[in-house]
Amino acid sequence: MSGEVFLPARTLRQAAKRIGTPFYVYDEAGLRQNAAVARAAFSWNAGFALWFPLRWNPNPAVLSILRESGCGVECTSAAELAHAERCGFSGEQIRYAPQLPDEAGERLAAQLGAELVLDDLALRPGFLPERVLLRVWPGVRLHWRGKTVVQSTKSKFGMTKRESFFLADYYASQGAEVGLGLWLAENTCEAELYPAETQLLLDWMREFRDRGGGRMTHCDLGAGPGSSRQTGAPDAELAQIAAKVREVAGTSRIRFSAAPGAWLAAGRGMLITRVLAVKERERPMIVLDLPSPVQLWPGSIPRQELRLVGGRMDDVRQLHMYDVVGCGPSLRDRISDRQILPSVKAGDLIALLDVGVHAPNPVLPEFLWSGGELFRLTDEPPFRVTAW
Repeated sequence: MSGEVFLPARTLRQAAKRIGTPFYVYDEAGLRQNAAVARAAFSWNAGFALWFPLRWNPNPAVLSILRESGCGVECTSAAELAHAERCGFSGEQIRYAPQLPDEAGERLAAQLGAELVLDDLALRPGFLPERVLLRVWPGVRLHWRGKTVVQSTKSKFGMTKRESFFLADYYASQGAEVGLGLWLAENTCEAELYPAETQLLLDWMREFRDRGGGRMTHCDLGAGPGSSRQTGAPDAELAQIAAKVREVAGTSRIRFSAAPGAWLAAGRGMLITRVLAVKERERPMIVLDLPSPVQLWPGSIPRQELRLVGGRMDDVRQLHMYDVVGCGPSLRDRISDRQILPSVKAGDLIALLDVGVHAPNPVLPEFLWSGGELFRLTDEPPFRVTAW
């Protein structure tokens, strides 16, 4: 899915000439396709739910496209809940996962009928939700067929079994639907992680039932699967992961869900900028029209993949290795080291790929590539205008 410039070079050049650089472009068809592939992979599970963390891309048009494609949205604050409501989400399409006590968030979550997500006893709200997801901390290594797939004792998120069962007892006794979930990795392509998560969660659910706590109804696989951070490496295979989860789930009637924000938006956004200069060194350095270093993935080191707009990557004789920086106050902060590109000169357009997950500077213009046309995006509905 990643590594492609998804609209014609001529269109990008015309847009850059008329509106200047830098700017963002999102691919509507690609976003819809990713959501459809994810839902199809888990079509064997009745009630499967797909979630997108709002903080990874709050652009209203991107969120609306995902909502129309069957995705819900996960919010962590009152501001995010209000934004989700403005973008058309409501009821079972919203999750509220507070990170800190927030009375305003609790009131709005109750008003919207959002599902509550808790990973700490201290975050219990003052309202009774209809649906609750308890994120747990396994405290052990997770294995799949003899292989350790994750050392979960290093995780800082989730509740112990004792804590989660205490809350599950309480909410179940109040008539709420209760589920368990894990959040061990926000972006991983290791297919073995997900059946290992599934096995642990289902084992805990059976133990809860056998203790007389009743039946839990849903199981969440967290923020993965993801998009590879290594250039040329494949992204997570949803069909393979879903098949492994199905193998573990067997005939269970548990509903599954996942929040693969990185996978859903990977390769479906680009930051378009221009080359200001090429500094000749032992390894040449490209200076881009960007005011500061660009962080494409929240809270982690991204795969920085660049393309010369209109350049050919199939002629190895014309390829060169560059370091890439922005035009900020210091040229020591690299956007990318050892980036392989065709011959680059000042004035060329460069596409920084994989920014569909997170727009690092939301004040820059944003556009949507839809049906062969480029639309300027606005902050409020309707999200598309053609006056650019």
